[in-house]
Amino acid sequence: MNNTDLDKEFKAHIHPRVFWDCRFEELDIEKDKIFIIGRVLMRGTDKEIRFIEDNFSLQEIKEAVERSTEVDDICVNYYTKLYLYESRRKQSSRSTFPAGASLQLMPNCK
Repeated sequence: MNNTDLDKEFKAHIHPRVFWDCRFEELDIEKDKIFIIGRVLMRGTDKEIRFIEDNFSLQEIKEAVERSTEVDDICVNYYTKLYLYESRRKQSSRSTFPAGASLQLMPNCK
């Protein structure tokens, strides 16, 4: 599949809401590949993620997970487990909970 065909397929299978903050119609599948893959992995539906997995190599997906600023640490952790590789990306030093905080369950939640 050439770039033009993949561009058309991408725009047919990925909903513009995933790219709510940019001009969806101007995205280029090759030029913006890292951004697109990262954004879909973070914000896409299962179908949209499947489209990425079907149309990009595992190496391209791993590269996007490592390099994209769209992918947070939780997503990096998930995909390193899913694709069985070690991340070279430095984890954020940011804590999930403020110092001294503890996880409190809502009433009736177990």
